[in-house]
Amino acid sequence: MFKKIKEISKITIGKTPSTNNSKFWKNGEVYWYTVYDISNNLLYPKKLISFLAIKENNQPLTNNNSLLYSMVRYIKPFIPIENSSFNQGIAKIDVNTDIILRKYLYYNFIFNKRKINSLRKGSTFPSINSYILSNLIIFIPSIEKQQRIIDIIEPFEKLKSNLEEQKEKIMNLLKCIYKIFSSKEEVFLSELVKISSTKYDNQKYYVDTSNIGILNFKGKEIITKLKSRANLTPTLDSFIISKMIGENKVFPIYDLYFKNFVYSTGFLNLIPLKFEAYILGYLLSDDFIKNKGNLVTGTLMASLTNSSFNNLKIKRPIVENISKTTQLITLLNKIEITIMQTNTLITNLINKLVN
Repeated sequence: MFKKIKEISKITIGKTPSTNNSKFWKNGEVYWYTVYDISNNLLYPKKLISFLAIKENNQPLTNNNSLLYSMVRYIKPFIPIENSSFNQGIAKIDVNTDIILRKYLYYNFIFNKRKINSLRKGSTFPSINSYILSNLIIFIPSIEKQQRIIDIIEPFEKLKSNLEEQKEKIMNLLKCIYKIFSSKEEVFLSELVKISSTKYDNQKYYVDTSNIGILNFKGKEIITKLKSRANLTPTLDSFIISKMIGENKVFPIYDLYFKNFVYSTGFLNLIPLKFEAYILGYLLSDDFIKNKGNLVTGTLMASLTNSSFNNLKIKRPIVENISKTTQLITLLNKIEITIMQTNTLITNLINKLVN
């Protein structure tokens, strides 16, 4: 049968507690999702809010039948943890389990991705609204068939989840390398890395800033008409970082697969001269986020420039003979490629089974 989303669920839009009230944010106990968290598939969001914020701001909470849907810029469904909250860029969909299973609706949204994207409005930050979402018509088979489809796809999702956990452990290890081997003395990061500004070199695919996360490669697009921002060719054995404040997008280019694309000039391409793992650990750390924020220029789209980058500092390593631990970084790229291949398999299964 065909049904509108609003006929099989209840949709609730999230809220942001006042940032002027420190009691809403200090010693937070409730996970609070943002579009950024969902875009990076963070099961546990970076921010927490207090029970007082939940009570006084009437914050909506998720339950075991809730699906979140990011409606701004990164348009995608997400399965959250229970009793979490979320901001106004996200809709909560509480499904009627007599008609549809939450996991099946999640798959159905992936199946309808192209259709939903065609309904987006806006150019700078494309988005949909609750009206578009609630009136989306989907086909719903029997509960039994929904469960059979879930049983086929879930083992591959568990494989992907295991790979994501491996990546998370390596990321934490890199952060530890930076923390353990850092001294109190600061030096300019430009002493340890150099910026590469190699331009477009007739590549077939383009990677926009929206397709890179924290050690996360989300995809590429075929170049049909060359964009002015598609003008950065990364060097092998280097890092790309986002210039914009508020997003700490970092990705290593240690495999030829990722080198063979042209990237947005919204990135800086950094070539480490030594201490590769130590530097990547720094780029993933709170120190880098803080230092980057102190040096940005502009207001509306505040970002780091090549000039301000020269003022960026890093704690000097306590020893000069830290081994070139590139194996960890190379492994990150290998894991990411396997995740992408697994994700493609999952998407193909969804497109075949959900119709």
